[in-house]
Amino acid sequence: MKPANFILANSTVGTPQAGEDVIAALPIFNDGERSLSCWKLSWRERLSALVFGRAWVWVKSGKSMPPMSAEICRNPLKELKPK
Repeated sequence: MKPANFILANSTVGTPQAGEDVIAALPIFNDGERSLSCWKLSWRERLSALVFGRAWVWVKSGKSMPPMSAEICRNPLKELKPK
């Protein structure tokens, strides 16, 4: 998957400091309470999701997983109402 820009994006997370792992810049929407990012699946990933029905999420963090949600939907605006 690759990060994708989207109309609500109002910030970018990401470019690493010298000596850190290479991380792609990630456009996000942030309203101070939550963040939203958009990812584009390749055809191979789409086929794999269709056949196996699984998605994996990696989060670069310390000892625990921060609260998060992953979903596949056409329009996150139904749930997300920017302030």
